[in-house]
Amino acid sequence: MLEAKSRPLTARYAQVSDVLRISTSAVLAGSLTAEEGLEDISRRLERILR
Repeated sequence: MLEAKSRPLTARYAQVSDVLRISTSAVLAGSLTAEEGLEDISRRLERILR
């Protein structure tokens, strides 16, 4: 545990985590291609992190 790192400290961490979880799940389920998943993540994170 000496190398363990905590999650980033940001007020928007929960939103970022949700975006990554939802889009990654969609790619793994075959609902989105990997490229579509990355585009979705990028678009959604851009709005959150403005």
